[in-house]
Amino acid sequence: MGPPTLTPSRTGIRKRLPLIALLTVGLACGGWLLWQQNRRSQEERALAAQTTAVQQRAIAIRVTAAGSIRPITPVNISPKQPGRVSQLLVDQGDRVVARPTSTNCWPATAPWRSKRAGATSRKPPPS
Repeated sequence: MGPPTLTPSRTGIRKRLPLIALLTVGLACGGWLLWQQNRRSQEERALAAQTTAVQQRAIAIRVTAAGSIRPITPVNISPKQPGRVSQLLVDQGDRVVARPTSTNCWPATAPWRSKRAGATSRKPPPS
């Protein structure tokens, strides 16, 4: 007869089966974790390549367009006191700020507006 062959007994395989299964599950979980970390690091590198630090600076944009500008809500600008504008100190298109004098007005109660003044009233100054 030839040399004896070693045949594993069924009880030996059954004793090692949980160890083999545990080793297989551990390797699968370890491989999955490594794959997830690699994928995350690739996503972070791709995102870092697309982003930049925020910088605050003035932006100058000049827009040229044809058409008309209409207000959303029309507004009437009128004086609080009645009277006649005798002098306009700004031109159309001028930029104005709050509180400077932009007009000179004659009051509505000026002598030439009064019915009692008659023929002796003063005439308004030339416009």
